[in-house]
Amino acid sequence: QQQFGPTISSLLTPNRGHHAIFRALEKLDGLEKEEAEWQLKSSLTTELTKIVTGDDHFTSPKHAVETLEALSQSVPRRVCQHPFKKNDIVWVCRTCQADETCVLCHACFKQSNHEGHDVAFYHAQAGGCCDCGDPDAWDPAGFCPHHGP
Repeated sequence: QQQFGPTISSLLTPNRGHHAIFRALEKLDGLEKEEAEWQLKSSLTTELTKIVTGDDHFTSPKHAVETLEALSQSVPRRVCQHPFKKNDIVWVCRTCQADETCVLCHACFKQSNHEGHDVAFYHAQAGGCCDCGDPDAWDPAGFCPHHGP
């Protein structure tokens, strides 16, 4: 309890409690980052990296993670999954969507063919993502050229 600062009574004190909670959360965030660094330096992590990658040419687990992240960025995703932020344009095609929750981001919609379809758009609230490339959510004929099987 000493390590995280405030006592329970100070957390419940009006006008001070929320500041104490934020300080405690900041300390926890710092501890999580520290723990992640320790995990990357662990000898067990090094051995597991060799097993998982089938290779021991990586200089460290951190090097392996960085390499895998770079590779994942270079390969196009099958499903777009663009996360919607507040006020993003979200497209609905009632002809292509599997249900009313299935939508496309503006970039995918611009590059796909929905001529003659029943389409509409709206401005997003934060949350949700683009379904382009997901055949369970969208008719493959309505995919953009970058996503899909």
